[in-house]
Amino acid sequence: MLAKRGAAVCVTYTERAEASEQVAAEIRAVGGRAMVVGADVADVTSARSMIAQTETQFGPATILVNNAGVLYQATLDTFDYNNFEYMRRVNADGIIHTTRAVMTKRGSDRPMSGWRCW
Repeated sequence: MLAKRGAAVCVTYTERAEASEQVAAEIRAVGGRAMVVGADVADVTSARSMIAQTETQFGPATILVNNAGVLYQATLDTFDYNNFEYMRRVNADGIIHTTRAVMTKRGSDRPMSGWRCW
C-alpha cells in the first residue's frame, strides 16, 4: 500500500530473504522503488545499519513501520529463557532501536524527546 502511494520501501528480514526479495520485486514490477536489507532489530548495531542503508539509497526516512515480531509459546515445562529473552529484545527493544536510529538522523542529541513509548 505504501509503495502504491509513492513511498520507497525498504523490506527487511532476519530469516526469510527470498520472501523479502519477492515482495521488493512485486513493488518494482509495478514501478515502485524497493530495496531489501537483512537486519535483526534486536541488535542496535544492525538496526542502525538498516536505517543507514535505507537512507543512503532513498533519503531520510519519513515513515517507519515497526512490525518485526517474534512469538514463542511454552508451558512451564518447555520454557526456554533464551527464546523468551530474544522475543523481548525483538518485540520491545527493536522498536526503540529502529525509532531511535531514525530520530537520531534528524540531528537531535535527544532522539526520543517528545516521543512516548508504551
